[in-house]
Amino acid sequence: MLHETEEALNRASMEKLQRGNEINSLRKQIEKEFLEKGKLEDDIMEVIRNQLTFDKAAQYTDRITKKCRMITKDLEAQIAQVENEIATDSLSTVTTMAKITNLKASLDELEKVIGQKNDIINKSENESVKRNAVIERKQQVIDQFNKRLEQMISQAGGVELGPLEITINSLSKSIEHTAGYRPATTHLAQGTGRTNAIDKENSETAAIEKNIRNLRNDMLKLNQMLFEENGAFESLEKDNILTENEFMGKLKDAELNSIQMQAKLDSLKEEKERLLNSLVESERQIMLWEKKTQLARETRAAVDSEVGQGEISAMKSEIHRMEVRYAQLMRQQEKMIQDMEKAVSRRDTIVTRGDAQAKIAARSKSKDKTVTKGTFQRQQAELKKKIKATIQDAQSCDDELQGLRNDQKQLGQMLETKQIRCRELESNADSLDGDIERQLEMKQRNMADLVAKQQKTKYYMQIKDRKYKRLVKDDDLLESEKEKQIDKMQSLSNIVERLQEEFPHLQPHLRKVSFSLGTRIWRRVLLVLEALRSQHRMWSALTHSSNCTHTTF
Repeated sequence: MLHETEEALNRASMEKLQRGNEINSLRKQIEKEFLEKGKLEDDIMEVIRNQLTFDKAAQYTDRITKKCRMITKDLEAQIAQVENEIATDSLSTVTTMAKITNLKASLDELEKVIGQKNDIINKSENESVKRNAVIERKQQVIDQFNKRLEQMISQAGGVELGPLEITINSLSKSIEHTAGYRPATTHLAQGTGRTNAIDKENSETAAIEKNIRNLRNDMLKLNQMLFEENGAFESLEKDNILTENEFMGKLKDAELNSIQMQAKLDSLKEEKERLLNSLVESERQIMLWEKKTQLARETRAAVDSEVGQGEISAMKSEIHRMEVRYAQLMRQQEKMIQDMEKAVSRRDTIVTRGDAQAKIAARSKSKDKTVTKGTFQRQQAELKKKIKATIQDAQSCDDELQGLRNDQKQLGQMLETKQIRCRELESNADSLDGDIERQLEMKQRNMADLVAKQQKTKYYMQIKDRKYKRLVKDDDLLESEKEKQIDKMQSLSNIVERLQEEFPHLQPHLRKVSFSLGTRIWRRVLLVLEALRSQHRMWSALTHSSNCTHTTF
């Protein structure tokens, strides 16, 4: 009886140890499943992170291309505006030059007319001086004749007689006093001749006075015309000065616009270089990602699922670290780009402010100074040179923009091809991941079958060598043990199903666990139970044969 209780105690202790070993194995299996679940979660997170990085890279490249398109459109609009301004400035310069030439021609004609009028006035003044001298001489002669006439009248008795009466009187007196008054008659005849000459001189003086009055009227008209011409000349000079000042202001504004456009062109060139560098960097990053995906695909195809897991995890951690570093570098690059843009805009404002102050100072100085014709022509020539240089710069900018458009088209085509290639690589990676998962499942299934068969052969070898100790001696106990194992597996499967319902995002991992529970462990339990049955049958057969031999002896 004591021996049976000891055997029962030993059996119970052995069963306890066996159940403890099974519990430990199940715990190890559960831990292994948890580790696999963690690895699968890490793989999923890595795939999601890779997809996010690819999406961010694509969004960044799209944003860069859109920004390049917007910049090119702004450049085209600015260049068109500059061309329009240059055309308007050139048209205004041509019109002002035409006005200046017309004003110069009219000024030359007016100067010629004024010279002719001045010559006529000088001649008329000289003639008037000569006529005045002649008139004065004749007036003196008239005065002398008037004095003689008064003397003759006084000699005639104070009565003013006509020439005939004087002749009659003189004849009568001559008749009376022929001898004594003969000289007087001759003197009277001379007086009549002189009176006739005086009348003639009076008529000439009247004609000369009339001519003098006409000349005075002509002089008044000439003076009025000269005054009007001087007023027109002054108004023309004022208009010329106003047009010159207006043209100088327009030219200064055009010069300021050209300086601003030059600054804009410099900033746009810097922006172009920066965009080209960013495009080259993005292309380099795409090539690096292609190499990384190719290496990952090769490593996944070449490396076994259980062998090299440490290297794969190290590579994943390195890739994650590189992605984090790349994101940091991209943020730093964006920050540096923003700082550079702010610095460029600040520099442009400082340059434009300094240029404006310099221009204002120069304009104030130029207002104080009188602008001569030579300085105006020099400034006009310099401005023509500057306008020509700005036109050449605009043409070179057009050429550069055309080259940039071509480069942008090529880069856009390259980016499209790279994106298509990336999508193809992603699809290939997904298909390869599916193949790898299927191969891993098949491998796990084969490993489970192999372990179960090895355990079965181990039991058979123990039975063959008669080293096996039966854990269950009765068929009823065997059936109860089978039911216990089935209940345990059912509880585990229920737990997994509940986890799938509570955590739907972990269904792929839990599906693998349920698959492993349904295939590997379940098959292993069935094989163990089958081995126990076969062992029980073999043990009963061996005991029966041993009993038969004892009876024969």
